[in-house]
Amino acid sequence: MSSRILNCYTQHLERGVDYSGHWRLRFIIGMEGATTHAAVILHQGQGRTNPEFEACLVDAFCSLRFPPPEESPILVTYPLHVDFAY
Repeated sequence: MSSRILNCYTQHLERGVDYSGHWRLRFIIGMEGATTHAAVILHQGQGRTNPEFEACLVDAFCSLRFPPPEESPILVTYPLHVDFAY
């Protein structure tokens, strides 16, 4: 897991608000391997949604780098389970 994604988790865990659940993020791996157009497309769970937490996740996913695709950009849908254990 990216340290930036983990940072989103720890920052919000410290606030004591439950954002637990299953999140689904969608992003594109561009021709140079950079992540573009990241977005939260789904949240299911007991916890609340939070625009700040979602923005943190999107920023973290936008910072990811991958090997460049061989033929064309790749659309990725990534499941993420968040469990805020106190």
